[in-house]
Amino acid sequence: MIGTMLVLMLLTVVHTAKAQFITGKWYGVSPLTSSPGYHESSKEPEGDILEIAGVDSNRIHGLSYHYSWVKGKFYYVIKTLECTYNAKDNKWTIQETSIKDNHLHPAEYTCLHTYILTFSTSNQKDSLTGTWTAASADDCGAGVGKFARTKPIFTKKADADSVEAITHIITLPKDGIDVRKDLAQVVSKDKLKKEAEFQLMLSRSRTLIQSIPLQSPNIKVLIWDNNVLDGDNISLYFNKELILNRKRITAEPIELEIKAVRGQENELIMYANNLGDIPPNTAMMRVYANGKQYEVFMSSDEHSNGIIRFTME
Repeated sequence: MIGTMLVLMLLTVVHTAKAQFITGKWYGVSPLTSSPGYHESSKEPEGDILEIAGVDSNRIHGLSYHYSWVKGKFYYVIKTLECTYNAKDNKWTIQETSIKDNHLHPAEYTCLHTYILTFSTSNQKDSLTGTWTAASADDCGAGVGKFARTKPIFTKKADADSVEAITHIITLPKDGIDVRKDLAQVVSKDKLKKEAEFQLMLSRSRTLIQSIPLQSPNIKVLIWDNNVLDGDNISLYFNKELILNRKRITAEPIELEIKAVRGQENELIMYANNLGDIPPNTAMMRVYANGKQYEVFMSSDEHSNGIIRFTME
């Protein structure tokens, strides 16, 4: 019964006597309109594709694609999406839910979007237009979305072939069982990726930037980019535990609270996921401990991790 209702909603949503057929591929762009502290690397033309495949046992699902060229080289990311329709407002909510395959330029941030789009038809051409906001906890700004069923025109056939090729990398699941298996694989791949990054972190050399003796184990840390916002993306490890995963550093401080362990050296490690536009990867860190504050300029690159060492007296 639920599946039947979703099929009807997907294929024959009626508003002002016009049916909305939303399945298929939609080609367009999703430019930023606001970006507090967000930096996007300069690049050549880019675009987005929404592929809405249909209904499984409990959802309208699909894939989204973002692609761009940087210095002539092609980059892309593929994400899963889910759709719902609000008949009262005549709007579609299209929410990107997970990252399936990420091959973006290292300086480009991967963001999950939530689109609020309106379906319309003019001169027998369908369009989806509206806005988007960040669906992920890491705010990457907001923007507009403009999509149509017409494929973009490229001056080079190789560029058109590259865009078309990414839509054939992943086959969408056709039923609820396949969906659940697929989601399990996403979780598994995410764990494997974190483990691989942890091993890479351990393989890099270590640069001790500052040692701080402690009278109390309680530590508060603020970290931000106090210089040029050049797309630096970092992870933080405390005593080899991941406490901040692949976070873009902006002018807005990120606040963390950690607790040192008595009887051992406690290390806060900054790991560079990229080099930004201006190597190395840098950040300002303010540490509150012992009723004092310490200003530490952190730096990491693809060969070395910056470290603050805490010792309990």
